[in-house]
Amino acid sequence: MLAGHDTTANALTTILYLLAAHKDAQKKVRDEILRVLGDDLTPSAEQQKELKYMNMVMNENLRLYPPVAQLPRRFSAQEIKFRNHVIPAKTAIILNIYGIHHSSRNWKDPENFIPERFENEKHDYYAWLGFGGGSRICLGINFSLIEQRIMLCALLRKYEIFLPADSIHKDKLQIEPEVSGTSGPYPVPLIFKRRTE
Repeated sequence: MLAGHDTTANALTTILYLLAAHKDAQKKVRDEILRVLGDDLTPSAEQQKELKYMNMVMNENLRLYPPVAQLPRRFSAQEIKFRNHVIPAKTAIILNIYGIHHSSRNWKDPENFIPERFENEKHDYYAWLGFGGGSRICLGINFSLIEQRIMLCALLRKYEIFLPADSIHKDKLQIEPEVSGTSGPYPVPLIFKRRTE
């Protein structure tokens, strides 16, 4: 079982990196927060639904950098016939979420940050597994998404976020794989500059 705050913390780290690296997306999310929330500090349930671009950015972040890169090994209880393939009984099966999220079969330009790809939600259900899928989907999905939205609203309304000039992540986020199936970036130093507007 993979659960807890480390996966949400990793998701927040990678989304802050993406927003620092893509200033246009950061501005668009901030403008949406200010428009939707007004003077409210914390988004209501209704306001969270209105944060459409933020939600697209969050989905794209989880596609590019899934906190759980692969699901734990399971064994097939019996022989499985799938299309033209046969999986013998007692075969170890590991679901490579990172591979699914970066497959050109599922996504156009899979290595690029394109939040708008989630605008119409026209992708195969199992092409995006930010929280798993089906009957075993992560129980903490809503808690994690709410926590991420609240943090992003609090940070982006007050700060502009930058990558340091000497960042090891300036060209691409450097990921540290974990044996457990979770993954996260190497430390990501960021610069938070208080907004004056």
